[in-house]
Amino acid sequence: MNISIIFGNVFGGGKTFCLLCVVLMTICLACIPIGSFAQETCNEGIGYTEIQGDFEALDLYGSQLLPPAQAQTTPQFLKITGMVTFTLDYTFAPGSDIIFLDNNSGFRVEIGAELTLNSSHLRGCNKLWKGVEVRVQGSIIAQSSTFEDAITAILLRDRAEILIADN
Repeated sequence: MNISIIFGNVFGGGKTFCLLCVVLMTICLACIPIGSFAQETCNEGIGYTEIQGDFEALDLYGSQLLPPAQAQTTPQFLKITGMVTFTLDYTFAPGSDIIFLDNNSGFRVEIGAELTLNSSHLRGCNKLWKGVEVRVQGSIIAQSSTFEDAITAILLRDRAEILIADN
């Protein structure tokens, strides 16, 4: 005997049964705390390098940011509370994971500088972060990268350049 016929007869027809299923699934999903999965991965940021405050990237080389030559080949794991400003070209190696912890956090690319994000993951862990601001004549290259929870993922100012693929 067909199971849908049994339930159809018990619950008054196919449409009623479908509606009942939708209601039950909604109730089950409501029991799961919103953001519980994303928050778990954000709490794993143990061992991440923390940058607290507004800095020029140049001032962080060798302490909280890898020097440019090493940064191209070594993934970085960062937690940032503030704005990091790039005045020179900088590349994040594939596999870099960057967590922004408040809505004033982000990256800024200044005039003539180029920021490259290559298979990197930028996220706010359910908190909005400012995004990447590319100022006049600055440029950003983003390839196979992920931007999550940003107010504006990439903000381009006058005559800024962007090259993106597979994000």
